[in-house]
Parts: sequence; structure tokens; C-alpha cells
Amino acid sequence: MVVPREGEDDRSPESPAIYWCVIASDQELGYQQLTWVKEILHVLDAPEQRTNTPDRLRSLLESRSGHGHNGDDPPNVSADKNGVILALGCMVPRAYREIMRKEEHVELYGVDALAAMLQVPTHMIEGLVSEEFEEDFERVLCSI
Repeated sequence: MVVPREGEDDRSPESPAIYWCVIASDQELGYQQLTWVKEILHVLDAPEQRTNTPDRLRSLLESRSGHGHNGDDPPNVSADKNGVILALGCMVPRAYREIMRKEEHVELYGVDALAAMLQVPTHMIEGLVSEEFEEDFERVLCSI
């Protein structure tokens, strides 16, 4: 997401129209879709969870580079990590995930075919159909 222009209020559920979402067109389609959904879902973030200052952006970037926090993330970093889980859960309904898990679709069709069909990043397919994902998704949903 991009910081609002000068004079505009920060985004909120009451005023989502000021969102600007920048998506890299050279990324695989699954990442583009995930980015779009994840960023739009940030409208649900509380003010302290937003990445809207230079310090919060620095914390977020440090957490992604491996030089950041170890389990004691600032609220905006936690919101960003939870956003990926929430976005994946919204992109692929629970019923689909359950069928894929039960019928072992990953082994049957392969991650590339499932990623193309579901339009999610290839490396996230196996995690998406795991039982752990369901627990994480429930945890994130309950935290909203």
C-alpha cells in the first residue's frame, strides 16, 4: 500500500477509497493476486497495525530481510504476516482446501498445476492444504 497524499486521511474501514495498491506486473499471477487480496484486507487493520510511518516500514522490511524481530514483532509486522494467511484463506475456500487435503491433490496433480488453477504462489500450495494452515487461519480470523 502507498501512503496517502498530503491532506488525505489514513485509510480506514470507513474510508477505504483512499487505498493505493501497487502490484508488480512482472511477478507470477499468483503473487499478483495474493498481493491484491492481502493489501485490500489491510483495511481491517487497527491503526497501530498499519505501516504508515518510516519507522514502521523499516521494521517491516527488516523482518523480511531476516535481520528483524524474533517472535516479538511490532503490530504492523504481525498484521502483514497475518495478512498473507488471511489472503490465502480468502482466495481458496475452506471446502476446496479440505478436498485437496483429503484427496491428496498435491501428490495427484502437483504444485504447479494447483498453483495455476488456484492462482496462488507455487511455493505456498503445500502449506495451504496443511492442517497447520487451518489452525493459523482460525487464529488470524479470531484476531480481527
